[in-house]
Amino acid sequence: MSAPFWMGVMSVIELTSLPQTSGAALQRAARALLLAMLGVIYSGLFLFLVTLSPYLLYGFYVLLLILIGLGAYAGRPTSQSLHPLLPYLCFLLIYSSWGLLISPEAGDLIPEVMRMIIRNLLIFGAFVVAVPDRASFKTFVRWVQVAALLNFAIAIAESTNPVLITDITFTRNVATTAFDVLRPAGLWINPDEAAFAFLFALLLSSGDRGLLIWLGRAASIGGIYLSASRTGAYILAGYLLALLIFKLRSARLNHLQLLAFFWGAALALTLFVAYYNYYGNLTINTSDSFQISRFLDFHEESAHDGYTRRYVTSMVFDKVMEAPIQGYGIFSLQTSGITSSMSSYASLQQLGIGAHNIYLVVWGEMGIFGLLCYLSVLLTGIVAVLRARISAQARCIGLLIWATYLLMGLVWHNQFTDVLGAIYVGLIFYFPKIVASHDHSGTAPSIVALRAHEVV
Repeated sequence: MSAPFWMGVMSVIELTSLPQTSGAALQRAARALLLAMLGVIYSGLFLFLVTLSPYLLYGFYVLLLILIGLGAYAGRPTSQSLHPLLPYLCFLLIYSSWGLLISPEAGDLIPEVMRMIIRNLLIFGAFVVAVPDRASFKTFVRWVQVAALLNFAIAIAESTNPVLITDITFTRNVATTAFDVLRPAGLWINPDEAAFAFLFALLLSSGDRGLLIWLGRAASIGGIYLSASRTGAYILAGYLLALLIFKLRSARLNHLQLLAFFWGAALALTLFVAYYNYYGNLTINTSDSFQISRFLDFHEESAHDGYTRRYVTSMVFDKVMEAPIQGYGIFSLQTSGITSSMSSYASLQQLGIGAHNIYLVVWGEMGIFGLLCYLSVLLTGIVAVLRARISAQARCIGLLIWATYLLMGLVWHNQFTDVLGAIYVGLIFYFPKIVASHDHSGTAPSIVALRAHEVV
């Protein structure tokens, strides 16, 4: 086992031998190490540990568990610390229990289900202990920006030498197919997953300032471009529109300024229409840029491997409607289920992919009541952002984070099994609590309170 790992373990052992009066120092040290480990997980480096040695991966988990215990012991967290995540944890247990109960392959899937639960619990615990307030949240944001910069640098190297894409991919998993030699994704391998990671990094950058933050923002935008992810590009465009609307609302423009803005917009539109009518159809040559041509390929005419998301979604929906009440069982519409020889998954098995839609996955694996339960849990998180006593800007960022996660679910199905998915869940449910600790509860009224005041 590597020397750095043993050095980390020895430092933790030394910390445990400190007197009780050093509880604050112990908590700070455990929190700092946890934040660094969360940064390693976010960057994608974590998933390469097993390629070096399985013991290194298990050692990482053990160290993570020790640090969570030390941080929780020194910090004396109350039962409220996990409160925002309780609805999701309950759903995860229900999803696992019911999915195994109705799955015809339950015996084979139990180890994978246990790994999923333990992995999620460890990451949730690490997030809650390491990021209890705004100060630690800023440190987490910086680690995320470092991860974005690292992956963007690797993506640039991959764009100049596509062989790196296959080398990095097969180093992590020789059997994976979720990569594209034309779409650099860094250590995240999957271009769409890379775009999602860059999107979250971009949103989180609002939580801090400085040169690193601006470099991280540039890296995130550049990474989304190199990944050629349509979903990532469209969501990024939505960010710009939401930011414009927020700035207009918060600027408190007078009537003359609003009139000037709308007249300016009308003039720009008039000039565009006049140009279009005079020169005819506007043609844009995108042949020199694979990324831009893919962003503008709304009908997925250049879909990889010959199938489109619309086709996959239609096929999965038809399969879901064959068992809409009870579902097929856990992992049946994901990678684990595709390897099954069961005839009910034959159509997906031929493509060698999953459902690429978490909502159809939950419906197909748990039935309609499971889907309603999942949507209800997500709704509680959105309501928490709306009701939180935080600033308008923080609420805007919180809602954008939620919008990203919900839209991401339309094209991704690994939220339960992927380590990044677990970090996203911890972030979206815990964000209002983190921000409220900085905004001083009571200084910023919730939307519900504002509307009640307007009515009065």
